[in-house]
Amino acid sequence: MIKYEYILSLVVGILGQAASLSQMIKYNNQTQFKTPFFTINKDKYKVPFENNNTTLKFYQKVLFYDNFLAISYLITYLSLYFLLIENKLIKVLYQIIIPSQSILDWIENYILSSQIDSFLKDKTIKNQNIFFVISFVKWLCSICTFLLYLLAILRIIGIY
Repeated sequence: MIKYEYILSLVVGILGQAASLSQMIKYNNQTQFKTPFFTINKDKYKVPFENNNTTLKFYQKVLFYDNFLAISYLITYLSLYFLLIENKLIKVLYQIIIPSQSILDWIENYILSSQIDSFLKDKTIKNQNIFFVISFVKWLCSICTFLLYLLAILRIIGIY
C-alpha cells in the first residue's frame, strides 16, 4: 500500500532539487570557477582560484545552494526507499550510501567555501588533501546513489 506522506516527501524533494538547481545555475553563470576535483598538484589546484579571484563569492553562493540540494535529494531518495524498495541488500545500501553522500557533500562544500575565504583573505588554500579525499569518496557515493536511483525507476516502470 502506498503511503501518501512518502509521495508528498518525494514531491517536496523534487521541488527542492529544482529550486536549488535554479539558484545554483544563476550564481554559477556569474563565475567561470570550476572546482579542482581530483587535483593533487598544489600549483594546478590554485589556478581556478587565481583565474576567478573577482567572482569567487558567486561560487560560494553555488555552494550554499548545493547544501539545500543535498538535503532535497536525500529526501527524494529516502522517499523512493520507503515507497519502492523491498530487497534487503538494496535497503541497506540506501541506508548507508545516500546519507553518506549528503554528509560528504556538506563537508566538501564547507571545505571549498573555507578555501575560497582563505584565498580571498591571504591567497592561501588549506586542506587540499582532505578536500581531495572527501570529494573522491563523495563522488563514489554519487555513482552508487545514481545506480540506486535507477533501480527505483526500474521498479516504478515494473522492470525490477
